[in-house]
Amino acid sequence: MIALLAIVLAQTPTTANLPATGIAIDVLRPSFRGSVDRSLISAAAYLSGRAPIGRAHLLFEVPFAHQDTEFSGSSTMVGNPYVGIELAAATGVSAALGVRLPAVGQEDEASELGLYADLSRAAAFVPDIATLQGLIRYRTQSAEGYTVDISGGPALWLATEEGDDTQVVLHHQLSAGYRGRSVWVAAGISGLSLLSESNDDRTVLELNASLGATRGGVRPAIHFILPISEDYRSTVSYVLGFGVAFTRDN
Repeated sequence: MIALLAIVLAQTPTTANLPATGIAIDVLRPSFRGSVDRSLISAAAYLSGRAPIGRAHLLFEVPFAHQDTEFSGSSTMVGNPYVGIELAAATGVSAALGVRLPAVGQEDEASELGLYADLSRAAAFVPDIATLQGLIRYRTQSAEGYTVDISGGPALWLATEEGDDTQVVLHHQLSAGYRGRSVWVAAGISGLSLLSESNDDRTVLELNASLGATRGGVRPAIHFILPISEDYRSTVSYVLGFGVAFTRDN
């Protein structure tokens, strides 16, 4: 495995609508299979930001989840927040390294919803872990604006409770898209592999697609996720979401 300091830290998923400098809020609502009726506001939300610090960028993310059903009532929680450093370029190789702090103390219905909202950010809602994660990304972009992104990197899910096991996780993502003067679009496949597990179901995958604006101080986006792996697909039919970014970038 590549040394953690050589691979950057934070996974930036397709469903993140974060500009080069600014803040964003992305909301994702899983559609669960089964007979339990959930309110329209049962969703996961991610408040994220990026700011320059010298030749690098500071990244942060604060996740939230809310679940409301007639059967079990309402549950709201703050997930494991993330902070990291990104060494990024518009094209070529970028890297990031960061940590998620252990804010989720026990699993409940809100944290379970958050886990299923976006696999690339599952660690935001896993209870009793601190996470050290890295990422390396390679991006190419044609003169017409067509893009291809390949990224991946390991994460350590460090158990904070005695008796729990530390997990080694590999993130991976491949996407293609277009970035023009007014809009961006991206679609791809992403997932994670639990390298410390030995069973056949240790890799979970999803298809995702997003469309957003590239101009203006307020930039909306829409997101769609389709589960691929059997266990994931048997629980969630699809995930719909939207985002809004605020920036002074041109």
